Amino acid sequence: MMKLLTRPYLTPLLLSLLISACAGMGNQSSLYQQLGGQPAIDTMVDRLIVLHAQTPEIQQYFEQSNLQRFRDKLSEFICFISDGPCEYSGDSMALTHGGMYISDREFNTGVDLMIQAMDDSGISLSARNQLLARLARLRSDIIEQ
Repeated sequence: MMKLLTRPYLTPLLLSLLISACAGMGNQSSLYQQLGGQPAIDTMVDRLIVLHAQTPEIQQYFEQSNLQRFRDKLSEFICFISDGPCEYSGDSMALTHGGMYISDREFNTGVDLMIQAMDDSGISLSARNQLLARLARLRSDIIEQ
């Protein structure tokens, strides 16, 4: 084993691997940063609102809504759950969706629209999947409430 460590090429190789590993650890960014920060989240939310308006089965849930409040709170919520600098000040998902009786199909349509909005906004596949995983935890607070 001593002979292996004295080989002249081994020390630079090990040092190089160690530096690469440490550099990779420092580049880990929050989901908020991966999404593109607040400007990208706002763009995605704006696109989602347009898609909601174009989808009759979803649009019906927004007919009596304050769209500016919805936009502001959804943007704030996404910032919050993606480890951004925001504190969410809106209602819980269960309270927000209470009495809507959203079906599985409508929920899935909403997810598809979210994916389309993220895609249209240029959000990376990795960031999309991470955000969707966090939002998926809220499914039981939204469906059939």
